[in-house]
Amino acid sequence: MKTIRRGALLLAAALLSIGCRRPQERPAPPAQAAALRVAHATGPIKPDGEANEPDWNAIATRTGHFVDARGQEAIPYSEARFMWDATNLYVYLYAADNDILAHVKQHDGPVWIDDAFALHIRPATADGGVGPTYSFDVNPAGTVTDARVAPGGKPDVSWESGIKLGVDLDGTLNDSTGQDDEEWVIEAAIPLASMGLAAAPGTRFYVDVGRCDTPRRTKERRCGAWGTPGAQKLLELGP
Repeated sequence: MKTIRRGALLLAAALLSIGCRRPQERPAPPAQAAALRVAHATGPIKPDGEANEPDWNAIATRTGHFVDARGQEAIPYSEARFMWDATNLYVYLYAADNDILAHVKQHDGPVWIDDAFALHIRPATADGGVGPTYSFDVNPAGTVTDARVAPGGKPDVSWESGIKLGVDLDGTLNDSTGQDDEEWVIEAAIPLASMGLAAAPGTRFYVDVGRCDTPRRTKERRCGAWGTPGAQKLLELGP
């Protein structure tokens, strides 16, 4: 498997906001022709990590394969899915992983040093601008660091999103001697109101989501993302 070459490291740092630093306030996303619709769940979603509700496969909005700093399919495989209801934005995060590692157990700790996902959401305002960045870092131990970043400000980890999530591991956490690790899944419910988002069709927001991983028997971080800090994806709550 190919790894990120030295010449791409600077670009990788711009591509992803996880790994070795906290996300900072992001530039205004460029105008986009159309938003990607996020489907309304047809039934209850329980954020237990099992992701066994039919809607996840039938109607959820999918990112597809994350890409690396070169624009190629990132290794290992990662993807995200989105749905919503009258209360929550639901997020499914899938990570293939041959060595599942997560040592940070403290809420609002440095989760990004582990195998971890980073999700960033910015409300789109009625005048065409953007609101604060709402940041979520989560590892396979289920530890979350959530923060609010005001325009021009620093991450405020005292902000609490009210996120609820479950984790499902196919493997053994923090056991690099075994050979059974294959994947892990996060299933999360984030209250829309906590991010200033109306639970109504037509609500728009910008998203980028990334993931970094340290494969077995190597210390080299491998990262992939959907959207970038300077070019987030525009999503819209659908009917």
